[in-house]
Amino acid sequence: MKKMKGKQLDSLSEDELSRLLPRIRIFARISPHHKLKIVQAYQRNGHVVAVTGDGVNDALALKQSEVGVAMGFGGTDVAKEASDMIITDDNFVTVVHAIEEGRVIYANITKTILYLLSCNTGEVLTIAMALFANLPTPLLPVQILWMNLVTDGPPALALAADTKALDIMHLPPRGRDHNILNVASVEWMVSVGILMSVLTLVIFFFFLQHSGETIARTVAFSSLILFQMVAALAVRGKQSPLSNGRLLWAIFLTIFIQVIILTSPFLRGIFRLEW
Repeated sequence: MKKMKGKQLDSLSEDELSRLLPRIRIFARISPHHKLKIVQAYQRNGHVVAVTGDGVNDALALKQSEVGVAMGFGGTDVAKEASDMIITDDNFVTVVHAIEEGRVIYANITKTILYLLSCNTGEVLTIAMALFANLPTPLLPVQILWMNLVTDGPPALALAADTKALDIMHLPPRGRDHNILNVASVEWMVSVGILMSVLTLVIFFFFLQHSGETIARTVAFSSLILFQMVAALAVRGKQSPLSNGRLLWAIFLTIFIQVIILTSPFLRGIFRLEW
């Protein structure tokens, strides 16, 4: 069965309609209460339902659905009031563009949050693991404040305005219970944080044995900032590094300022650095 008319729909119970829905592709000659019944049946089957309409008779289904979409030009005021979204140009292509833009915004928010949390995790673990290993503090408070200013600044802003991935519209829709901090994202965040902290501590320990505490802290401080810049690129996944010019400039600016800090006697004194 691929087609069903309104009279056939009247003869079905809710359970019968729910069982037949996967086999039906077209509903013909249906009334407003039929539309409402169809939407409710899809929702009972666990689907997220979007309904488009422009007339008064569409209002019930528009209101019941998760996303009611009314026409801006030809739609009635009743349909617009019952809807969640209005297509101002009455062009369904606009809906596709809106979905794409929404996915890009969500993806960029996710990248930014994961980047910031992974960097902060790396900093916290670096301090905690050094204390646990009975080593001198690898980072001073002023250095931590500077790193937070750097990582929370240009790179994070550049990620928030990242370009869209080429396969953004080929990804499956997110489930109702999807969270930004799901198992996969937390694993990535913790893994990157642990990797940054371990590498920083290895470098710190090496220079601590051969060059003294101040120089070891200087190298660890600079190394952790570089690792965080690498994390900003890694959080973008398979996207080309060249596709986000803002991020490349942000990374270049961060490294450039860090070089100035390392080469300026005045700034080295503020950050307690030594070569």
